[in-house]
Amino acid sequence: MRLPPGGQALMTDLYELTMAQSYLRHGMTAPASFSLFVRKYPQDRAYLVAAGLEHVLDFLQDFHFAEEDLAYLRSTGIFGDDLLEHLAKLRFTGDVWAVP
Repeated sequence: MRLPPGGQALMTDLYELTMAQSYLRHGMTAPASFSLFVRKYPQDRAYLVAAGLEHVLDFLQDFHFAEEDLAYLRSTGIFGDDLLEHLAKLRFTGDVWAVP
């Protein structure tokens, strides 16, 4: 499954974007860690299969805020130019650690 061009970075919620603005304004720009995890394990599970890593890697490789994403965020009146400029340049530059 490939994601359509544009819009990928907006696959988040308003809370995350408003927190990003707050962190940026408070100078909190150090690297961060994120985890993908299972919220609810199947009952009586004997094992758990990790699948879909290829989709995550594809998403991260092309992660960016497209012009239409930034235009939408600007139109809300919620986000300042400082955040929008930061998001325009934002790319994933980290490491992915996963179970082989």
